[in-house]
Amino acid sequence: MPTTWHRLAREARAAYDAKDYPRCAAGFRAMLQAVPEQPDLIYSLACAEALSGHKDAALGLLEQFVGMGLMRDFAADSDLASLLKEPRFVALEQRMQRLGETPIRKSTAVATLRDADMIAEDVAYDPGSRSFFVSSVRRGKIVCIGSDGVESDFLPPGAERVWSVFALQVDTKRGCLWATTAGTKECDRYAKGDELHAALLRLDLTTGKIRQRFDLPEDGKPHVLGDMTCDDAGDVFVTDSIGGGLYELSAGGSALETIAPPGTFLSSQTPAMAGQAEVWVPDYVLGIARVDLRTKAVTWIPRSPTGVDGMYRSGDVLFAVQNGYTPCRILRYGVRGTRLSKPTVVERSSEGYLGQPTHGVHDGKWFYFLADTGWDRVKGDGSMGPAVAGRGPSIRRMAR
Repeated sequence: MPTTWHRLAREARAAYDAKDYPRCAAGFRAMLQAVPEQPDLIYSLACAEALSGHKDAALGLLEQFVGMGLMRDFAADSDLASLLKEPRFVALEQRMQRLGETPIRKSTAVATLRDADMIAEDVAYDPGSRSFFVSSVRRGKIVCIGSDGVESDFLPPGAERVWSVFALQVDTKRGCLWATTAGTKECDRYAKGDELHAALLRLDLTTGKIRQRFDLPEDGKPHVLGDMTCDDAGDVFVTDSIGGGLYELSAGGSALETIAPPGTFLSSQTPAMAGQAEVWVPDYVLGIARVDLRTKAVTWIPRSPTGVDGMYRSGDVLFAVQNGYTPCRILRYGVRGTRLSKPTVVERSSEGYLGQPTHGVHDGKWFYFLADTGWDRVKGDGSMGPAVAGRGPSIRRMAR
């Protein structure tokens, strides 16, 4: 699918640049056939229809977009200028204003971290010590919050060949904390060339010492081993959000093995086990893929959510952290086989609340997730805008 997607996207963009808006619209419609109900595509098609003079079609698509519970600054987009005075357009603006003023809050705060600029990415939980671990992309470290609420550095910044820290996973059976690291410009110790490095680390769950590291072989291209999950046997599955691959470190293994090669996904995010021989991988753009671990076949779940960063399954329940759209949301799905129920929005951001959530973890009873991570303040060059006074990354929880 990614190859076809890239081709259709290039063709649609070329048509837009040539001001051939009907051909541009046709390209977006073809992309929607591959990924129905993809919000960005619906919006792009609405713009192309508006530029083609098809006001009713454009307004219908914008109504579909807003009907998904999503927001965008329609009035600021010159592609939609022909619609500004239409009554249906004015009504859509009013609906979005009400949506933006109405958060959904089903979670409660568990802890708030001191460093508002750490860029918190992932959270893991150790039931034995009742401790939380939080990774920092900016500081290149791992923070521990003990059962007494005291915050300390579990993996201090400055460790050798540790750059931004992304994914975390506790394996209590084997007494370890898995972590991923990659060189990114968001890290305050970034140096040119760091983006070519990425690795999986095995830390001692008691001392925080790095016991083993498993580097992704370098190929001269940027890679970010950004997300992972583990199965009961101790196998670790890691995704590359930039390269688009899926890798496995078998329990006791000595190197990362390729399950899905680079380019399989456009932007692979947090995988979730869907049985002993299947992993679900959310793609930020394309939805959720099923990966058969025996055959390595990749298939796509129809009409699955896009814009999902974190995804966590607990029995017949699946939580998805959808931060790819505005407002950011936590979605709860029922799971039956490979089918997902219609989602329930169990948390929804508003101005001054939630910020950009990222990842989470469940313990069978509670689902914990990170809010106000700081990602919404990151600029294109990796620097950060000012923090809001009194707000820092927080761990929140809600009942499963």
